[in-house]
Amino acid sequence: MEDLLGVRTSKGRYYSEYRHSAHDLQRTVMAVNAVSWVLADSPGDPSYLVESTLPVIAQLLGARAVVFVSEHPAFGGSRVCVVHAGPLDDHVAEVLQRTAVGVAADCPPTGVMRALPELSATLLLAPLPRSGGGDGYVVAAVPAQAKADGTDLAILGTLTNQLAGAIESSRRLAESESLRRAADEALRESAEQARALAHRNLLLKQARHELVGARESQVLAEERQRIARDLHDSVAQHVLSIGMQVEGCRTSSDQPELVERLTDVRELARSTVDRIRQAIFELSNDELTRHGLVAALRRLAEQHRGHGLAISVRVTGQGPTLPAGVERALYMVVREALFNTITHAEATRATVQLFHGPREVRVRVTDNGQGRAEHLLGRLQQARQSCADGYHRGLSNIDERVRHIDGRPDVGPPVTRTVAAGPTRLVIVDDHAIIRQGLRTMLERSDEMLVVAEAGTPQQAREAVREHHPDVVLLDLKLGDDDDAGLTVCRQLTADDPCVRVLVLTTFLNERLVVEAIRSGAKGYVLKDVDAEALVRSIRAVRAGESAFDSHSAAVVVKSMAGENAPSPAVVFTTRESEVVRLLAHGQSNRQIGQTLFISETTVKFHVHNVMDKLGVKRRAEVVYRSGQLGLLQM
Repeated sequence: MEDLLGVRTSKGRYYSEYRHSAHDLQRTVMAVNAVSWVLADSPGDPSYLVESTLPVIAQLLGARAVVFVSEHPAFGGSRVCVVHAGPLDDHVAEVLQRTAVGVAADCPPTGVMRALPELSATLLLAPLPRSGGGDGYVVAAVPAQAKADGTDLAILGTLTNQLAGAIESSRRLAESESLRRAADEALRESAEQARALAHRNLLLKQARHELVGARESQVLAEERQRIARDLHDSVAQHVLSIGMQVEGCRTSSDQPELVERLTDVRELARSTVDRIRQAIFELSNDELTRHGLVAALRRLAEQHRGHGLAISVRVTGQGPTLPAGVERALYMVVREALFNTITHAEATRATVQLFHGPREVRVRVTDNGQGRAEHLLGRLQQARQSCADGYHRGLSNIDERVRHIDGRPDVGPPVTRTVAAGPTRLVIVDDHAIIRQGLRTMLERSDEMLVVAEAGTPQQAREAVREHHPDVVLLDLKLGDDDDAGLTVCRQLTADDPCVRVLVLTTFLNERLVVEAIRSGAKGYVLKDVDAEALVRSIRAVRAGESAFDSHSAAVVVKSMAGENAPSPAVVFTTRESEVVRLLAHGQSNRQIGQTLFISETTVKFHVHNVMDKLGVKRRAEVVYRSGQLGLLQM
């Protein structure tokens, strides 16, 4: 006693109590220190904190089992029960949990100490502080011989408070970390949004500038179009009418002096029309000058939508750049055709097709409106002969523009304008290489023919046509072991590109194949034993859009079809129509028929279209077949 306190005493019980108090204090300090080390060395996971602390509590108290029960938010708000017990103390832990439920209900903040006779132990229960946000407690079963007292309960309470503080700190740390990550993500998103807004602001400024410029251009273009329409619809038509009236007076006058003056007036009117045309083109053609033919056609289609006409523009292939004069002429042809469609056809849909080939350009304008090909041809013929009323000049203007650029105009179903140059480009499709080589050698002796590719299979045929855009495809119907392979190729080629013209060139004459080939889109049917000159004529006719049969195959087909059915009383040919059909069966072109019958090529086309309407067919090649089938063909 003197050594410890520097005080002498003769009462031994004071020293004993002092030693007991010092021992309790030392146990408490050691317990706090031990749990502090555990909590400091444990990660922030709440479950791990509990699982690491319970063994330390059991060791300090000498407990057989320690149970942690809590509904703290750190555990997700659900009830958590963690048990620490020795290998032989499972029963002790079970009884401890059951007893603690009833004891915890009325537990004061300082805890509860109660005897457990059935376990020969003392129950120590310390509640978790409610400030942590959830109910719970820590309960321990201390053996009776250890004589647990208030100091043990205080130690358990202290350790429970430390554990509760660590759990709450862990929860707050997790929340803080979550908030920090959310803040970082929000900051990143804000930075991205700021960059996006800055970029959008720049785009909006650019768009505003472009819209202002586009609006100014649109207003200017609309005014130019209005002036161009007025010139076309009013001034030009009246000047043309004046010129035609003058021409009528000139041709009927017998006074030389008056004829000379009227001739000067006519030339002046023509010069005025040319100037008006140039002015119309310059006013309405700004899009063409800046962006080219395709963009100008699409712009033209947009402008005409306001008239109740839905116009689609389709472009196929890629060819060389066209001269400015050719582009202007094609643009004005399409513009004139669409104007006529709106004015006269009462159509709701129209299609402008532009096909670029290596050596030619085809422009096709079609619509779903009223009108017949023979009427258009008649009006065109009248315009060419300078009709006196000054109206219906649209077809004549188209005809003049196409011919001015060395093109070939055509009027019919469908309305087509073609600009062509150079030799006829051919693709030969035959599964025998020796035949392909023989045909190439024979055809290339003519300066008009150029074989651009050969093909031995259906796939090669489609690839060759897609790559080279030929004028005519020479097709053998028998490719390999499939007798109908050629027919399939014919249908595919004409479906891929309606401008492709197929001439069947095969070994044997088969009536079924002839009919199917024509229905599949073939323009002619020629046997391989045809002579070179006849084959070249057939190719030339097919390229021109006409049908072609050599004399031998035409005669055999007609004889096989004639008389199969009685003549239909609903189909009657005029004498001239019968003559035209007979010459078609002999493989003659429109020009050759005109020369034979001493009529114009336009008149021949007129009769051919009449015959097609009467027979209800759409292709010239079907005329011969159907006429022979009905007994209307006389060879």
